[in-house]
Amino acid sequence: MSAELVILGCGSIVPHPGRGPAGYALRLRPGGEVCLLDPGPGTIRRLAPCGISLEEVRRVFVTHFHPDHCLDLFAILFARRNPRLERGVPPLEIVGPPGLSRLLRAGEGMFGGWVRDPKAQVREVEPGEHPFEGFRLSAAKTHHTDHALAFRFDLAGGRSFAYSGDSPEHPDLSRLVAGVDLFLCECSFPDDLPCEGHLTPAQAGRLAAAAGVRRLLLTHFYPECDGRDLLGAVRAVFGGTAWLAGEGDRFAI
Repeated sequence: MSAELVILGCGSIVPHPGRGPAGYALRLRPGGEVCLLDPGPGTIRRLAPCGISLEEVRRVFVTHFHPDHCLDLFAILFARRNPRLERGVPPLEIVGPPGLSRLLRAGEGMFGGWVRDPKAQVREVEPGEHPFEGFRLSAAKTHHTDHALAFRFDLAGGRSFAYSGDSPEHPDLSRLVAGVDLFLCECSFPDDLPCEGHLTPAQAGRLAAAAGVRRLLLTHFYPECDGRDLLGAVRAVFGGTAWLAGEGDRFAI
């Protein structure tokens, strides 16, 4: 019984007609709980069209604190307080780099008690391995910001999934994703328009090849990627399977 990744948003903060900011759902087993990764603006709107209820979301993982990767965390916390959720919601665990508790306190300072969730457990993680029920989480610095992390999930049954968050091409990320079954990797700009702190398709492909990644899934596209042969640039340096993420797409792990 495989886990499944659902793409809720695969774009950037720049408005685009077909892509919203970051947002991903990892369902650990069919019919089982959901982990949200980087709930950027619009994530909560995409849950229902993708068949995910608020009650199924048991964990939220945040790689870094830029608004395009975490703003809907506060929308989710607010929604969980809604009295129309007649059955209530199960406890929520929020996981992210050091500074996560400070971020939540700052949000409460802006929005008040409406985003305070007494059932929520906040877990700040450093680079390294961290056991969770049903999987092992590994984290590594991406060097996109001082605090930014990438995450790897080693799941029951030997399958593995990794998510880069935002990252430049860096050995720390390559070591984290070594041999992973599915690597969700940011690819913000085409190769002729590189941007510091982000990856281009050739860089993502080189990183995946060096790490022995089995399948590479590109995401986090800025509008400059439109009309470009991103996969061609990847396949020139990476011999494994590669895709471009689209909203609503589902991938077995």
